[in-house]
Amino acid sequence: PIEDIDSITPIIVDPKVPGTKLPPGSGGKSGTGFYINENGYLLTNHHVIGSCSSIWIDDGSSKIQASIIEVNENLDIAVLRVNKKTSTYAIFGQVRAGEDVIALGFPLGEMLGDVIKNTKGVVSALVGYQGDKDYLQFTAPIQPGNSGGPLLNEGGFVVGINTANLVGEELQNINFAIKGTSALRFLGQYGIEFDHKDYVDAIDSADIVEQSKEFTVRVLCYN
Repeated sequence: PIEDIDSITPIIVDPKVPGTKLPPGSGGKSGTGFYINENGYLLTNHHVIGSCSSIWIDDGSSKIQASIIEVNENLDIAVLRVNKKTSTYAIFGQVRAGEDVIALGFPLGEMLGDVIKNTKGVVSALVGYQGDKDYLQFTAPIQPGNSGGPLLNEGGFVVGINTANLVGEELQNINFAIKGTSALRFLGQYGIEFDHKDYVDAIDSADIVEQSKEFTVRVLCYN
């Protein structure tokens, strides 16, 4: 996983909201996730939520507690669900080596705040560390807190889940994402709904960010 996961302080939830419980006060860590269908299902990394006693989703306007639906620790993927309907969710697409991509997420919240951030790069290879075919390599910089966020192609469709990077004095911009196709195989095993399309024309990067931030959320993990 990314070298360190972004740490967080306890959130405050309006106690008048029915059906919510205050999270533990011990603080925890945060990552990123994104909605994949209208029924409140989200994807993130397993390492973001693997040690949590309480998981909350922050979409910028509200915070809601999430349940873990399915996980695959080896693939580093997790499906969450919140009790919420949403009309904005990610659509998966195809990816090619050399294609421009955009990574979205909430990196370094302690330093940079909780506003969504985006970075741009290219797909370096359609394999990951040591040739792992469930991953791809890309150059868009990612930091602690980006884990679990969407990697988007030039049509604005998700092609990966931002997961890890290599860190060292002689290493530069070596980042990895779970391939969208691997994530879809995982979802298909459990009958979880998703959409998949091919784009015809590339769209402007600013438009991709604007539409994608609507389904990208901060995942808050409390110990």
